[in-house]
Amino acid sequence: MLLNVFEGDAFNVQELTAAINRIPATPTRIGKSGLFESRGVITTSVMLEYKDKIISLIPTSARGTPPGTARPEKRKMYTFVVPHLALDDTVMADEVQNVRSFGTQSELQGVSEVVTNKIAIMRAAHEVTLEHHMLGAIKGVVLDADGVTVIHNLWTEFGVTPDVINFDFDPVTPGGSPTVKTQCLAVKRAIEENLGAATFSHIHCFCNSTFFDMLTNDFGVKEAYERWNQGAALRDDMRAYFPYGGIVFEEYPGSVGTTAFIPTVATTFPGNAFFFPVGVPGLFLTYFAPADYIETANTVGLEFYAKQERMVMDKGIIIETQSNPLALCTRPMSLVRATFTGS
Repeated sequence: MLLNVFEGDAFNVQELTAAINRIPATPTRIGKSGLFESRGVITTSVMLEYKDKIISLIPTSARGTPPGTARPEKRKMYTFVVPHLALDDTVMADEVQNVRSFGTQSELQGVSEVVTNKIAIMRAAHEVTLEHHMLGAIKGVVLDADGVTVIHNLWTEFGVTPDVINFDFDPVTPGGSPTVKTQCLAVKRAIEENLGAATFSHIHCFCNSTFFDMLTNDFGVKEAYERWNQGAALRDDMRAYFPYGGIVFEEYPGSVGTTAFIPTVATTFPGNAFFFPVGVPGLFLTYFAPADYIETANTVGLEFYAKQERMVMDKGIIIETQSNPLALCTRPMSLVRATFTGS
């Protein structure tokens, strides 16, 4: 009976993929923000082309003399391989034996619930992994699940050097450290300079808890923090949103188990706070490549896929879910990271 159930149309790759894409997404900060634009591609690699239009001052020349020559555009090509993320699980015969939905007599519906529940768990793992990759693009380095292996280092691949600014916090001196606002301005100037003519809505910062606590305990910042929004910081938990020095600071809570996405001490890519502009079209992109199945070859990639296959001797079904996302910051020179000193 098990084979007849799983050979039905409800368990082909199209229906399973549709099911996984209907499951509500796991709540994730960056995923919910809409910061990253999603684009499906039909290839397993993405090529970005840049045309750096050079604007320079024109020197004066005597009337009637030959004019200066316009400098040609510089074109650069960058190629990125799309990461492949896959999971599998099983639905054993004993799991669906005598299974039916509450109040129904439909075996198929009961089996569907078993499959859907397993897919929901797998979907959650894909969601948090994608969140980890998107944060990596904001930090400039996308790391694998071990937190050490580098998938893409945008700094080296684009050939740019990140701006690193150290914040000096002072919780004791009245007036606080006069350098905090100056350092905020340094962040803004670095981003504005590297963006050139591109406009943005505001500058945002994701930081770890240590940096956020040091920031809001700085003597001068603390006064502004307590006065902000008519003393809202005294009444509510404001870690999700606090503007200071023209920057919106947010403590990023993302973690898996005991591993924080922005750890206090990071050996692979040190940094306590990461600044980025918001509202720049095409700055943050997530490309989705197609799954490595015959029926999905050369089709536009979807965010998630799911497929099933019978086990040896028909003992059960193997369910596979996969996603092929490439999270990128297309202009990593506009990213700034920070460390801090202070007590």
